[in-house]
Amino acid sequence: EGFIVSANQQLPVELLPDPALVISHEWAPKARHDRISQLLQTQIASGTPFSLEQMRHIQGDRIDLSALALLPKLQAVQATTPRETAALTELAHWQGEFAADSVGATLFATWAYNLKQELFGNLQNVGWQRPGKENLIGSAIDRMDWFRLSDALAGGDWCQPNQSSPCAGELQRSLANSLKQLDKITGSSDPQQWRWGELITTEFIHQPFGRVKGMEGLFNRKLHAGASPNSVNAANMQFDALKGF
Repeated sequence: EGFIVSANQQLPVELLPDPALVISHEWAPKARHDRISQLLQTQIASGTPFSLEQMRHIQGDRIDLSALALLPKLQAVQATTPRETAALTELAHWQGEFAADSVGATLFATWAYNLKQELFGNLQNVGWQRPGKENLIGSAIDRMDWFRLSDALAGGDWCQPNQSSPCAGELQRSLANSLKQLDKITGSSDPQQWRWGELITTEFIHQPFGRVKGMEGLFNRKLHAGASPNSVNAANMQFDALKGF
């Protein structure tokens, strides 16, 4: 192709000197690799030479292709309340970019989190005095990317049977839970106040003083910006029911 893209994705077997060679059993989803390839191919097709600014644009890109894989299944949900109608209208115009001023990004990420809990949260009920197993399952659920979540919805095996459409009840309940959570976290029932940059906080913790009580304010730094786990400008995230992401 004339270029090489590496974003921790699994390498094609044909690129290995020996197909039996094991490099890793853990790979990043393909979203970042595919998005970088898209942007490079678009630039090449335009016939315009690459510049520092264009490469900076690619490095800072915040469109997440794994979100776009799941998004149509969320957009297809039928609203049952005016608030759900407003949320779905917002998502209908969202194009997968986790920009700091995006309300759609906030709705999507919160809904996807609650949907995972709705589908798989009961798996953590593994029995009394088995915290190790419970933590392992919880970690696996947290690490599930949006490609795999979309696949889980397509099969419907994780959902209650005899519903109007696959996983209809799970989708509806997780949407309702998300709206309640966002009300609580933001202190506002107005979706226009739910901007992604306000809900996701990036914290840079100093080593070692960032963990010392009374000193953390001097050494640690926080900022609010866009990005997602599988956008080119990657930012891993964890959900906190009181603070957001």
